[in-house]
Amino acid sequence: MNTRIEVEPAHQSDQYALIPALDDLVKREIAPEKMFADTAYNSGDNLIAAAQRGVDLVAPTPGQGDRDGIGLGHFELDLKKYRVVACPEGAAPIRSRLGKDQRTRNLQFDPTRCAVCLLVDDCPAGRQGGRLRVHPRDIATTYSRARDEREPFKKAYAIRAGIESANAELKTAHGLDKVWTRGLVRVAFAVTMKTLACNVKRSMRYSCAQLTRNQTELIEMTT
Repeated sequence: MNTRIEVEPAHQSDQYALIPALDDLVKREIAPEKMFADTAYNSGDNLIAAAQRGVDLVAPTPGQGDRDGIGLGHFELDLKKYRVVACPEGAAPIRSRLGKDQRTRNLQFDPTRCAVCLLVDDCPAGRQGGRLRVHPRDIATTYSRARDEREPFKKAYAIRAGIESANAELKTAHGLDKVWTRGLVRVAFAVTMKTLACNVKRSMRYSCAQLTRNQTELIEMTT
């Protein structure tokens, strides 16, 4: 297993590093069906961008979501087109228009129906006379947060813990926790060399293990 690294300034969010890394995997034709990542890499935009590349981004969703009242998660959603299909009471929007950004949807539900709905005081559309603005990233994040609560997610996500052994190896065996230089270019060079050494070592270890196994199989076949 080889390790990919990307050195970035401390003020830059981790989430911006994910799609370039994924594009690199796509270019090399080794993109995974699922990519397990830390919470910092999860955002609505990243979820959509990964899906567009045929990759399911699996990561805990940042933020708390809607703890009280009715949120977007209570609406019926089309996760393929990132659209709101119906409100919690099953009513479809009577109008849907694209916003100026060509991504946000300005929805209008029947205001007369909203006015007499029992959920009007808790529903985000009901409180606005049936109006609701939704960006595709909102729907992607809502889906991701709902998935967080399911047991299959928790079991599948356990595999991400495996990266911690790589981090520990880089720090303890290759001194990645002590980079005695300053400046982004110099730090990037130092980190790249340390990671390259780790990858070469892993490659040699794998090759030796394969050679040993082949020799063992050959001996068993000749005896």
